[in-house]
Amino acid sequence: RAAASVLLLGCVLSQAFLVGLDIFGSTEGSIHRDFAYLYGWLAPVMVLLAGVGRLSARTRALGVLLLVLFAVQTFLPILRETFPLLAALHPVNALVIFGLAVVLARRAGAPGPLGERASSWSRRLGFRRGRP
Repeated sequence: RAAASVLLLGCVLSQAFLVGLDIFGSTEGSIHRDFAYLYGWLAPVMVLLAGVGRLSARTRALGVLLLVLFAVQTFLPILRETFPLLAALHPVNALVIFGLAVVLARRAGAPGPLGERASSWSRRLGFRRGRP
């Protein structure tokens, strides 16, 4: 469970670089899109793992929300011509997906700065760690 969440975080961060490469590099503008379709299978896998992993109903619901947000993410660029203001929510939705992936990684018990070691730092900032 935690591995899938951490992998998704890495993929979302990679997407930020790839969109920059598409904009400022000499690519054809499709590397960002193609990579998103490559790792898109992670969201449904995370929902399945949350279900079989006996995680809380709240964590399972967050996994489903991640799946819905990822589906919306793939649809937003299609609206570029007809509803550009809605299409412009694509990077905002990406930030929400990233934040939700962080929450899910912490709930799944990811090691390192996302997991247990982060809890004392989070408590000092006033955050409470959610239960899996």
